[in-house]
Amino acid sequence: MIGVCLGTKYTVILNEYNVAKEVLSHPAALDRSPNIFGHLKPGAVTGLLTANGEEWVEQRKFCFSASRDLGLGRSYWEDLIMQESSDFVKKLQELNGKPVETYDDISSSVISNIVSLLIGRQLDKEKEADKIRLCVDYSDVALIFTSPSSPCNVVPGLRKLLEVLKIAGYDKAAKIVDDFTDFLRAEIGRHKISSESKQERDFINSYLERLAELKASKNTKHYFSEPMLEGNLNALFIGATDTISVFWVCCFALCVNTRTSKRRSIMKS
Repeated sequence: MIGVCLGTKYTVILNEYNVAKEVLSHPAALDRSPNIFGHLKPGAVTGLLTANGEEWVEQRKFCFSASRDLGLGRSYWEDLIMQESSDFVKKLQELNGKPVETYDDISSSVISNIVSLLIGRQLDKEKEADKIRLCVDYSDVALIFTSPSSPCNVVPGLRKLLEVLKIAGYDKAAKIVDDFTDFLRAEIGRHKISSESKQERDFINSYLERLAELKASKNTKHYFSEPMLEGNLNALFIGATDTISVFWVCCFALCVNTRTSKRRSIMKS
């Protein structure tokens, strides 16, 4: 077992099997570091992605409950998917069989549905095309450039240096993360001050209502907060968009390499 300081970070290196086995089998070893995403904008990644113990259990339970109540897997969710699927099919028909990169279109379609459940409305594809583009870009860079295991994020100051020198796209990734965080904060602010937004059926309102109830009851034994809300929105967005988008891309890849009857079976399922 070796301890070294990487800048201000004290790092423990386990270089023997039995020691590593003993440490990793301890429950505390499964905890996430509280500053695991400390290299990002404050509040950019918190919530489920950094919580541990009772805090994680409480927030996870609420997120699943709220998602189910909002229609995830129910008729409301199905209606959103059917509408987006219909628009996507029409776009493919307009191409008349011409080859096209479908990832952006699939991602935009999936993101539109996910965002609608989080903020209570679908982004306008014409007036808010920049926000849709931001969401697509964020889903791409979130898991690549913010990984806490990346050497750029482990070595103190290296990520910031790459951002300043504009190397390997880290400057663009940092701006996308900051812009997306600002987008979420703006939506939370809109829900707090707009009477119309307060009537919307979405995750933000569900969380704010729960937070208000806890404050009214003077219950201090909880972990609900607006920074936690930002983090949970991030976690739900990343988890849903990346998984579903990759799933659909794989389905299309299977369709390309299968016969017509099998292709219909895949799309029907």
